Amino acid sequence: MISAIFITVVLLAVLALGMLLYYKKVDKKYEPDYYSMYILGITWTPLGIIFATTMNNPAFLGMGIIFLIAGLANKDKWKKKKVNPKQKKTLWGFLALGILTFTLGVAVYFLR
Repeated sequence: MISAIFITVVLLAVLALGMLLYYKKVDKKYEPDYYSMYILGITWTPLGIIFATTMNNPAFLGMGIIFLIAGLANKDKWKKKKVNPKQKKTLWGFLALGILTFTLGVAVYFLR
């Protein structure tokens, strides 16, 4: 009987090979977005500290540090993103929703 892990590894290898062949065929070079890597590092590092101390799972901490280093090492290649007023309003709304959700979560945790 073939295990699920083996099937997953084979499917990921086939997917990676397909992506490699596709990007070799396309003339345009892929340039990673280092600013997004930096943002991932900034968010995953504190989350990783929490996971590493509470659940003995340092995966997010390691990935966060790697993304942070990769983003900062290539700071000169950061792409400037233009945000129009409608997008800015939406971003502020999501920020407010996130703060509200966090505050309610902390309140429920301590008032229990």
